[in-house]
Amino acid sequence: MMAEEGLAPDVVTYNTLIDAYCKAGNVGKAFTLMDEMVGRGLKMDTFTLNTLLYNLCKEKRYEEAEELLHSPPQRGFVPDEVSYGTVMAAYFKEYNPEPALRLWDEMIERKVSPTTSTYNTLIKGLSRMGRLKEAIDKLNELMEKGLVPDDTTYNIIIHTYCKEGDLENAFQFHNKMVENSFKPDVVTCNTLMNGLCLSGKFDKALKLFESWVEKGKKVDVITYNTLIQAMCKNGDVDTALQYFADMEVRGLQPDAFTYNVVLSALSEAGRSEEAQNMLHKLVESGKLSEGFSSPLMKPPVEEAETGRDPEGKSDTDTGENSERSASEDYKKRLNELCTGGQLKEAKAVLDEMMQKGMSADSSTYITLMEGLIKRQKRLTHAAR
Repeated sequence: MMAEEGLAPDVVTYNTLIDAYCKAGNVGKAFTLMDEMVGRGLKMDTFTLNTLLYNLCKEKRYEEAEELLHSPPQRGFVPDEVSYGTVMAAYFKEYNPEPALRLWDEMIERKVSPTTSTYNTLIKGLSRMGRLKEAIDKLNELMEKGLVPDDTTYNIIIHTYCKEGDLENAFQFHNKMVENSFKPDVVTCNTLMNGLCLSGKFDKALKLFESWVEKGKKVDVITYNTLIQAMCKNGDVDTALQYFADMEVRGLQPDAFTYNVVLSALSEAGRSEEAQNMLHKLVESGKLSEGFSSPLMKPPVEEAETGRDPEGKSDTDTGENSERSASEDYKKRLNELCTGGQLKEAKAVLDEMMQKGMSADSSTYITLMEGLIKRQKRLTHAAR
């Protein structure tokens, strides 16, 4: 239409259209526009390249992404560290490290200078593969090059140690990095606390929390969820309820995970009346939204600035369609179990959904919890 009116589209116009077609899932049309640009003698910029790379990786079209990365010079764009980081992050996410490492070597050969963010992509990927020694080697290399690691870099390593159950090295690394001017944030605190709780060292987790709060440092809902879940698992429901109340005193809003853990603990402890009252208050307050979900803890590795599109969306957006499909499968299974009265099995499915950050329909959740509370009430009465 612009051409018909005598207006020639420029690079910005093409970039905007290419981005829009990519977002709409029509990467083919985006490629057509890219070729049209070349035909009009317009030089494509790196923004266009990175937009296409991000969306190709999102659709798991990795070979095409690599072909585009190695496009002939006449297209006009020059790959930068974001271009390489985007494709590398996608390969790592698929647990396929070799092509990612090959691209890293290629990037260095082409004299494309990696940034801290690009190093985070590599460190995150290696850590995810359990190749922690190599990840730490890359951290040392980063510093030798005069780059400054950020919170994400350190948190990735600490998270990996905790994930492997190696708390001694997690704390040693933390302390060493603090000596090097690293300032731990709430993600660091949550990661270490979660590692301690998973290793059954709840007292140490509580001490860490108390020392953190005494220093006036920020805590969040995830901090409390980590402690409350550990308390409930230990059968200390009363202390869990104290911390639940403390959340609101601190101006923190308990989320779906918090309620689910406390409601389940009350019900399993035979305190059905308290569970019923809490559930009713939850419904009446309107806090029970249409999508009832919240993961206990998102690991800091997901916060690494890897595989971002030009607008800054992280690679956690990759694979949205498959995740949405998996969520729908879980919901269907949950509804079927609730309808069939298989409440114990339904609760197991719900807990798995919560851990994965998937949402459950609020009506299904209410039906399930009411059923579990009533069932526990009957069992408690029968035991008397």
